[in-house]
Amino acid sequence: MDVEIVRQTDDHLDFNVTRCGYAEFYQELGLADIGYRLHCNRDHAMVVGFNAKLELHRSQTIMEGAACCDFRFHRKDPPLPRSPIREPSGQNAKTSQ
Repeated sequence: MDVEIVRQTDDHLDFNVTRCGYAEFYQELGLADIGYRLHCNRDHAMVVGFNAKLELHRSQTIMEGAACCDFRFHRKDPPLPRSPIREPSGQNAKTSQ
């Protein structure tokens, strides 16, 4: 696969797949419709199974004849704010063993 990152933030990952070996394989066999059902169609369920807080949007695939597959992932709930890591200091600091 050849992948082009479009946007990457704390709550989004957008990329395009511009070359797909699966699509090439099924298209050479004249079975792109089956390839879509076996490979592309499962992506949404895989994302839910991987992390239910992620959502995938995709409007096109190479398997269906588009120039690229447009994967758009985003976090359903906003990320927690980042806070600096504080090192324990002084006599009141606890240590774990």
